[in-house]
Amino acid sequence: MNDPGAPRSLRPATDSGGARVDAKALLAAIQSLRQLAPDQAFWTEFARCAALLCRAQSAVCVRGDDASWRALSDWKGQESGLDQRWPSVVADLFERLGDKGFGTVPAVSGLPLIALGIRLSGFEAAMLILEIPESERPRLNELVLRAQLIADIPSDAVARATRQQGGGGLAPVAVPADSTMVDAQSRGLLLAWLDLVVQVTRHRQFGAASLALVNGIAAQTGWTQVSLGWRTGPYVKVRAISHLDRFERRADHVRLIEAAMEETLDHDAPVHDPSPEAAGGPVIAHARLRQGLGFASVLTIPLRGDDESTEAVLLLAHEESTPPAVPLESLELSLQMAMPWLVGLELRDRWFGARLGHHASRWAVEAVRINHIGRKLLAIAFAGLLLYGIFGTWPHRIDANAELVTDSVQLINAPFDGYMDQVMATSGDTVRQGAVLALLDRQELLLQESEIRAEIRRYSAEAEKARAAGQTADVQIAVARRAQAQARLERTLFQLEQARIIAPFDGVVVEGERRELLGAPIRRGDRVFRVAKVEGLYVTLFVPEADMRFITPEARGQISLLSQPAKNHPIQIEAVIPVAQVKPQAGNLFMVRARLLEAPEGWWRPGMTGLARIDAGDQNILWLLTRRAIDAIRMKLWW
Repeated sequence: MNDPGAPRSLRPATDSGGARVDAKALLAAIQSLRQLAPDQAFWTEFARCAALLCRAQSAVCVRGDDASWRALSDWKGQESGLDQRWPSVVADLFERLGDKGFGTVPAVSGLPLIALGIRLSGFEAAMLILEIPESERPRLNELVLRAQLIADIPSDAVARATRQQGGGGLAPVAVPADSTMVDAQSRGLLLAWLDLVVQVTRHRQFGAASLALVNGIAAQTGWTQVSLGWRTGPYVKVRAISHLDRFERRADHVRLIEAAMEETLDHDAPVHDPSPEAAGGPVIAHARLRQGLGFASVLTIPLRGDDESTEAVLLLAHEESTPPAVPLESLELSLQMAMPWLVGLELRDRWFGARLGHHASRWAVEAVRINHIGRKLLAIAFAGLLLYGIFGTWPHRIDANAELVTDSVQLINAPFDGYMDQVMATSGDTVRQGAVLALLDRQELLLQESEIRAEIRRYSAEAEKARAAGQTADVQIAVARRAQAQARLERTLFQLEQARIIAPFDGVVVEGERRELLGAPIRRGDRVFRVAKVEGLYVTLFVPEADMRFITPEARGQISLLSQPAKNHPIQIEAVIPVAQVKPQAGNLFMVRARLLEAPEGWWRPGMTGLARIDAGDQNILWLLTRRAIDAIRMKLWW
């Protein structure tokens, strides 16, 4: 089973569909490539193995020059679209290879993919192009190393076929004798070490993982015994010995191994005893280990953790004075990959107090070490701010919306139903007493006036005619009807006079917009204008219910008007209206009346709004920053 706790870069490979690929089977397939002829099936299998090894979605092998490139093989390029995209990036990618032999470019703008190019060893212009998901970017260096390990397989296959056939095919370029390229045997050995790391990271317990590591190293190197010791302060404790599931920790041979490991801590470098280089050095514990356990050669290697400090020591012992050569580069690479996993497992096996002490000691060491100066200065600044927030105080001010108000205000309502014909004033205009503010539509009233006057003339004529005929009763009827029409005429004339809306006194129009009133239908009693005298101005504050407990009589503050926010004007609380007003969005608001401590300026107008801040004394900074959240939690959790 794939271990979900293992580092993702070290788990068994998966194909583009997410299916698990057995690492051993993949390594066997890569090894078998070295025996195949360089035909089309070889190139397709090579692209497949490279994609699975490097966790790529698709892969193509291309060959050519700056002017023309052709595909040698394609694995799942059609599914991902790489077969259509690689011609647009191949030239740029080939230029990026340089001396390193690899390069990357975004596969296509907007998609989370990376095109990784690897030069195929032995060819003038041949590349392996892998489409790497963006999620694998943190492990890109490891994927490059994996790809470079198999980059020589095509040249070996072509060279072998050329030797067998006497020429032809894709002729490789001669490689200089002093080339630093790793040969095929070394690459295969590196793959074997990577497989060992995969086996170690499958274990979820430190004991099983460390035992798998020492057994694997012993099998790979051929040395007689391999031991792993873990550092505990200035001492080292043996945690695993190859081919031994259990051992007595207080036994003499374990103590000798631990002494040699502790001696390696003093050197802080690999120690090989006996060795010409180490003959003059203090390797007394190593010599005692050889004499006490009968080993002829001892090699100890310090292992470092993430913080570059020595976390463990690996000890290899052999019975012969000429032991098999240890590939230190491959071994150290594998140990670097496995150490973070082992460090995590070892720390997780400790009890809670030990884990807490470990983290505390690391934090203390990091705090006094001269590194990451910027981070530490930032931490010191944060600690200083925290202390300042706990013990310091700030002025506590209550924010509230404010409005300039005057009691000298008169509402002007519509005298009758109709339409607004003309509007001569709007909000903010200064008007004089008697000035016409608006005119209602009078067309219908004028027609009524004409009709009524016509009726009056007709009734007058009927009365004269009845009087001439001596018809007294008809005369009285005509006179009464004329009087009734005259009354209607007077009412119409009164409405015509009322159609002119005039200002009741000198003041400022604080309500009534021309663009909203012009042509609008109105009903009798509708508010049309509000005119206020610019005198007796005071401030009305709308204080949230949660802040009312901080409002005290005679408290002072400041108001800043929206029309001039850069200037503050002092105010003083006079009275609090004890009934809250419910606002749908703001909640309950209490009206507080405050007087101005300075004379109003000439441009001030009733209805102007702004923001007021009322002084409520000094309070703790941390309380000021958290009081609203604390109050909300208390309201939710009270019982």
